[in-house]
Amino acid sequence: MRKIDNTGTPLPHLKAWRTSAHLSQKELAQLAGVSKYTVMNIEIARYRGAQGIVIRKIAHALNVTPQQLIEEQPIARKRKAGVA
Repeated sequence: MRKIDNTGTPLPHLKAWRTSAHLSQKELAQLAGVSKYTVMNIEIARYRGAQGIVIRKIAHALNVTPQQLIEEQPIARKRKAGVA
């Protein structure tokens, strides 16, 4: 189990989590309360890692734990009927 801190934790599966939730970068950013550029830069690994508060916000927006977001790949989620 990886410790979440403010030194920067890589999120190698963020794009997979985001797309499994059927969210755009902009939509995830709005739900998490971070900028679209933060999401984009984490996904393309421009940042060495995300700070703890950002990880917690993104995990909450994706309805997963921070540890899941860091360590696991998502299982494909089916889109609910009537949800775009």
